[in-house]
Amino acid sequence: MPTLANEKIRLIVTAKCNLDCFYCHNEGQAKEETFISPGQVEVISGALDAASLRASEVTISGGEPLLHPDLAEIIGLADTFADHVTMVSNGVLARPAQLEILARRGLRKLRLGIDSLDDTKPRPSPGRLAAPFRIQDLVASARALGLLVDLNTVVTRYNRNQLGDLTRFAVTNGMSIKFFEHVEVDEYGTVNSVGEMLPRPQVPVAHVERQINQALGTTVELVATPEFGESNLACWVDGVEIRYCRYLCAFGLCWLTGTRIDPQGFVYNCMVNRGLDRLGDPAPSTVLGVLDRASARPCKARIRSGS
Repeated sequence: MPTLANEKIRLIVTAKCNLDCFYCHNEGQAKEETFISPGQVEVISGALDAASLRASEVTISGGEPLLHPDLAEIIGLADTFADHVTMVSNGVLARPAQLEILARRGLRKLRLGIDSLDDTKPRPSPGRLAAPFRIQDLVASARALGLLVDLNTVVTRYNRNQLGDLTRFAVTNGMSIKFFEHVEVDEYGTVNSVGEMLPRPQVPVAHVERQINQALGTTVELVATPEFGESNLACWVDGVEIRYCRYLCAFGLCWLTGTRIDPQGFVYNCMVNRGLDRLGDPAPSTVLGVLDRASARPCKARIRSGS
């Protein structure tokens, strides 16, 4: 029984976000103003240390992590029990001075959620940004601090004809890019439960592939990956990985992304298992037992046929 799913942890530091994208599943949480505390992360750190365990990677996620007032402290704590610390962010709130602090505390990679190169609407959130979002400047600032930068893009009708531009931007700048299949949220989570999510691709994979090849002047084909099989299709161009990611629950592989821990103290390897296991007693043996149990649970997502 694994203490951590795939030796990874996803610290969901807040349910709050500065944007409101129509497809957001919020990692299975309720959409509310909750924040994980440094004390909660210290408990996890202590338990792993007591068992001489480390995570291969900790991914800091949300919501939008940059809204967390104690983000630097949390990243510093994560760095004590992880070989690599990554943060997933829409980047709109990122500032060079803040990124410098986070890099000093142990952040190694910034994974930017960008669905468009439109500088006032990089994601399909209502309205437009008050000030232009200069992704090229943000990438340059992050790299100057020694941070790795990759892109995450959710494929929807909003950006179906911008996928080539995004791919070209990624390859030109030497950044991997992951295209994510659209997942429809039928019901959002509550404080004590997860919402219902179903894979509902709005754009065929073949269209994604055509956009890539038209933009790059290539004839590459997206093929199954060794670790994820048909759930992740990928190709390489000029040393840059381009990947299309399907809803992992449909393949029983959701555990590969790691053990999630959210601000409510829930621990889950699959968003559909949220609410089954929760941290309480801070004793290392109890914490390890919760991590063990939650990380080993099978996926119980309901996948409709033909989805």
